Amino acid sequence: MTRTTTAAQESGTSTTRSEPAPARLRITATGPVVVCVQAADGRMLVNNRTLQAGEATETFRSRRFRMRLSNAEVRLRVNNRVRELQPSATEVGYQVSRTGRITGLEPGQRPTCEA
Repeated sequence: MTRTTTAAQESGTSTTRSEPAPARLRITATGPVVVCVQAADGRMLVNNRTLQAGEATETFRSRRFRMRLSNAEVRLRVNNRVRELQPSATEVGYQVSRTGRITGLEPGQRPTCEA
């Protein structure tokens, strides 16, 4: 009988599950929009920045993002997938999870940005 072993077994180390990869987020404006983005640890990544059509943020990494947008004139790149939002001419808020799931936020759940 032949016995097979893995490198982890041979070295005496145990295999543990690593932390899931953080989400990646980049926002590109398709029209004028004011953007506020907060990372999972509470850091403000974008603080009331006005983006014009074609302008984009850098690519951010976090376990989760919460954002407030003055309207939905944006295209999100989440984990290297382009995501479109439902059109809205009024303020909207979203949360983006590690897995790339985008969920709406009620006004009281949205990040508060300084003017």
